[in-house]
Amino acid sequence: WHFFTKWFSMKKLTNSVATLQWNPIKYLSGQYTENIGIVVLNRPIKARPDDIISLWKNAIIRVTVDGGTDRWLSFTKQNNYDCTLVPPDMITGDMDSIQPQTKEYFMNLGSEIIYTPDQCETDFTKALQQVSAKAESLSVKLDAVIAVAETSGRMDQIMSNVNTLYKALHILPNTDIFILSSASISWLLQPGHHTIDIPQKLIADQAWCALIPIGTKCKCITTTGLKWNLTNHSMEFGAMVSTSNTYDGAPVVTINNSDPILWSMSTKNLNS
Repeated sequence: WHFFTKWFSMKKLTNSVATLQWNPIKYLSGQYTENIGIVVLNRPIKARPDDIISLWKNAIIRVTVDGGTDRWLSFTKQNNYDCTLVPPDMITGDMDSIQPQTKEYFMNLGSEIIYTPDQCETDFTKALQQVSAKAESLSVKLDAVIAVAETSGRMDQIMSNVNTLYKALHILPNTDIFILSSASISWLLQPGHHTIDIPQKLIADQAWCALIPIGTKCKCITTTGLKWNLTNHSMEFGAMVSTSNTYDGAPVVTINNSDPILWSMSTKNLNS
């Protein structure tokens, strides 16, 4: 009966929910027409410079978060990019880590300084709130926001960033939010039917991917396109999670999930 209940739940889900198609790698190739925003968090910027600069130049809303502004300034100098050409639209945060001279430098270039002192929210969450307000003031719809944040060294920040992905559903409900690091891209899959385009390079390299049930139990999930597929499985911490998975050779991964789940995939050597 338990198996039938899970099967019926997933059957009902796949029959009633449209398929969401994902191809976030396009943002790294520059082959997209969507309106995007970029948020630079206070973490080392180790992703490919060409990718980050391209995202920055093509974004319609650009935000650096507190000490991430210092990191952005250093990044542009190290990579010979003239940051005066396109300064941040906004610098947000509680301003406890940004250097005063950096704040003054960008303020003189026209960046709006937005002090967000609420200590009940992270600077990432507050930045998305400001992005939402900015998009509304500009009367534009953001299709995606790319948050640049290295996922290493600070487990607490990694977990808080994932928590913000959950909160983002209510902050920017019609906008896809991605966390981009030097070697991965991650985002939240809401309940439904999803397809994810997988570049041939990642398939050939047997690059890693993962499905992680953070925040809640995923009562039923079925996949195709993975080396270790799931069929009407449940996933939760203390039981099954799917990390260090990879691809079976198909160009598309499909996922049917009854509850939110984090998808993360390697982007290492994608452009090599």
